[in-house]
Amino acid sequence: MKISVAMSSLNCAKYIEQSILSVLNQKVMADIQFVIMDGGSTDGTIDILKKYESRITWRSEKDKCPSDALNKAFALCDGDIMAWINADDVYEDGAFELVRKAFDLHPDGLWVAGYYRMIDGGGREIRRLHAMYKHFLMRHYSYPLLVAENVFAQPSVFFCGKALRQVLPLDSESPNRIAFDYELWLKLGRLGVPVIIPEVLSSFRYIPESITGSRTGALFKAELNYARKEFGNYPISVAVHHLNWLKIRLFYSWWRW
Repeated sequence: MKISVAMSSLNCAKYIEQSILSVLNQKVMADIQFVIMDGGSTDGTIDILKKYESRITWRSEKDKCPSDALNKAFALCDGDIMAWINADDVYEDGAFELVRKAFDLHPDGLWVAGYYRMIDGGGREIRRLHAMYKHFLMRHYSYPLLVAENVFAQPSVFFCGKALRQVLPLDSESPNRIAFDYELWLKLGRLGVPVIIPEVLSSFRYIPESITGSRTGALFKAELNYARKEFGNYPISVAVHHLNWLKIRLFYSWWRW
């Protein structure tokens, strides 16, 4: 079995080594393939990539956006299980083995999703209630619920390689492309129900310079636009998604617990 991980990066020298090591240090009964597409970093990121080039595949070239870089990375991946991680997020120890076991127990499963922590730039856990709320929604997953609200944390989602290749490429063209992960969940949700792993698989970093941290309003608006594509089948869910978008924008403006 092979687990392939894709990453896009651009000037992430502050965090990327920790992210890389969280992949390479996984203890799992599988081979690990790690492909990183860098967008032309000038801050020392390239030196860090060179440090690990015996264990990773990497390129540095201009791209249109993070999803464009990830499409290029996934094109080089051939794993039975696939995932992507942002250059400032980290996997928890043992995450890959939990994912491997989940796919073994559910051989027909197309994707799995686990719990997460949200951390700040210094690695301190923040917004615990936010994570607890999302975990509650995950335990009660349904496709209409997914249309109503993005319930998953991107680095804690893994895919059967065959299923991911069926729904690629990630959106790299539309104005909504900053929410390409949510579009992917909607595509995968049409194929099958995810296997939920009730364990923390990753730490998602919420910092001012990230897409989530710097463009929160635009991000949730893009998610809403993707949800509207499902309007014909789930009109109530789309209406609820709009309310959730307003709620989450409010919470992100002041909620730090």
